[in-house]
Amino acid sequence: MDGSVAAALWAILPEQCQDDRGPIAPLLDAHALRRSGTLLIGPNHFVTARVQDSSHYAIPAEETVSKWVKATPKGFIFHFKIFQLFSSMSAQFSVLPKQVRESMEPPESPEKRDPTQLTRYSEVPSELRQLIWDRCNAIFQVAHAAGKLGIKCGELRIPGRPLTTTRAGVIVFQFQIGYKPTDENTAYLRTARSKLGADFQMVGFLLL
Repeated sequence: MDGSVAAALWAILPEQCQDDRGPIAPLLDAHALRRSGTLLIGPNHFVTARVQDSSHYAIPAEETVSKWVKATPKGFIFHFKIFQLFSSMSAQFSVLPKQVRESMEPPESPEKRDPTQLTRYSEVPSELRQLIWDRCNAIFQVAHAAGKLGIKCGELRIPGRPLTTTRAGVIVFQFQIGYKPTDENTAYLRTARSKLGADFQMVGFLLL
């Protein structure tokens, strides 16, 4: 890994983010985000990071992603892990967008779901799935519009050594090991690619 590649962290010291290859790219996680609202760019001049828990276990607000974009230097690239409903194929009911929850369980409904109950992808009506895709694409677009996801970013200046490069951020789909190359799963991957914005690159892998 090139020494210029590392990450932006909330409340985590860059010195903790080393391996035998040099600076590495740790994950932006929800717990760290709650500990501090300030994005720290350390002396290693981190230039890329994958947003992990904060986009996988819930969909952050566009305003939140905008703050991340503004807190990072020109040339910084974000990668996002897709919302869990679209890779784990289920999500806690409580983390679905409010409009989706209210459509699936109207406020006047006499029976209330357990908010921790897992809602499977197949249980969500197609029009509500589309609403969730739209929410995901909207937050990715915030980073993309700022030149920090999936387009040429031009020159990134690191003190003492200017660097001109093209970097492309990706949307990560992490599937469970049981996700086999069946016809059904292959069809789903095609669907996911069609639903993900055309400007965004999709990368999938299995969790072993």
